[in-house]
Amino acid sequence: MLAGQIILLILLLKIHQFRGTALFSVNQAAHRVVSKGSDASKLGRWSWTRYKGKANHTLRIISPYRPNPPTGPFSVYAQQNSYFNSIDSPRCPRAAFIEDLKNELMEFIEEGDNIILMLDAVI
Repeated sequence: MLAGQIILLILLLKIHQFRGTALFSVNQAAHRVVSKGSDASKLGRWSWTRYKGKANHTLRIISPYRPNPPTGPFSVYAQQNSYFNSIDSPRCPRAAFIEDLKNELMEFIEEGDNIILMLDAVI
């Protein structure tokens, strides 16, 4: 690799947050979608879709990903740790995940949503 290519690779690694979550709604479920979103930090920690059913009942399905313990400089944990430090909020990414998801879940429940949580996590 040339020196310029190595520098470009390093820059790309610094500006990209690898990983993320996704939810897909197909067939009849797609017609029930009323909103969708993701975590406010834009780290790809969770995605959600809100559905409206009979009698105006709402269901929010959330697909979160909790980072594994630190394994190296380019791990999801390291990327999220770097993000939190850059915004002067030095928090453990694993603890931040639990705290932020809990707060979001409480908001969803207060809105009257039924919740399905499909969590990908190493405890």
